[in-house]
Amino acid sequence: MKPLVWLGLGLWAIAQGSVAYANQDPACETISGTLFTNFISETETLGVVLGSLEGGVRAVIVEQAPQDDGRVRIQLRHTFVTRDGSTLHTQDEGIGTPIREGLMHVTERSVIVGGTGRFSNVRGTLEVHGSVDFERGETVFRYRGELCREKPMAHE
Repeated sequence: MKPLVWLGLGLWAIAQGSVAYANQDPACETISGTLFTNFISETETLGVVLGSLEGGVRAVIVEQAPQDDGRVRIQLRHTFVTRDGSTLHTQDEGIGTPIREGLMHVTERSVIVGGTGRFSNVRGTLEVHGSVDFERGETVFRYRGELCREKPMAHE
């Protein structure tokens, strides 16, 4: 009797996984990776991206607002250019927390606002975290998020 119970539980688990997979939006994909940049001015960095968005990246700091607790609220824009020439544009809100003089931990939420090539008609968000070394002019970040393809509008 026990083997039948285990078989029944196993089939139930497989069926539940199939239902969850079937309910997943097939037009969405999880992306992740790492980016490394160098400051080329006080408000702009350029660098390399590894992972799902492999290619290059440009970040522009739009606004920095020091907070009473020592942290810094940051607004940025990113442009990712992948190896196939597609672009992905984001608008980002972040918080920088000082670790020591010249070094800051940053967390960001990036909202996808446009793109070209394989990123045409996509939406989604990225969660980003990493560090900024102001003394060396370097950054390193991890990103993870989801891209979803918007369905094109039907023509009448």
